Amino acid sequence: MLESCRSKQNSRNQKVITTSSSTKRLLSDVEDLETWMKDIIRMENIDERVYYLGHHYLTRFLAITQVNRNQLQLLAAACLLLSSKICSNSSLKSKKLIEYSDNQLLLTELLDMEMLLLSSFSWDLHLDSIQPAFQALTI
Repeated sequence: MLESCRSKQNSRNQKVITTSSSTKRLLSDVEDLETWMKDIIRMENIDERVYYLGHHYLTRFLAITQVNRNQLQLLAAACLLLSSKICSNSSLKSKKLIEYSDNQLLLTELLDMEMLLLSSFSWDLHLDSIQPAFQALTI
């Protein structure tokens, strides 16, 4: 009886460890995306608020939608594209974002993801909630 309980406990612990490692892997992927997004903003000499708003969109979308790991860069690019249109005088160009992905993204995919973001947020981009944080943060 005791052996049976340990086996179930080990089985449960194993599941927790598996979930934990996949969560760690996702967090690592998101951290890599954050770096990629920051690098683009720096290289394009774009207002750093574009990064912060893009990051806000990324985390907001991930909180409500499951995304495959192979779609994360597409999502991040769409977040930057959208945020650059909202808070920058000169928005990022779609083709430039595709180049920064080593041409792994397609223009149609990028624009479709942008529309998915907008529809998922019901076109509510919450500019007021992020605005005060812009002044306190720097890349």
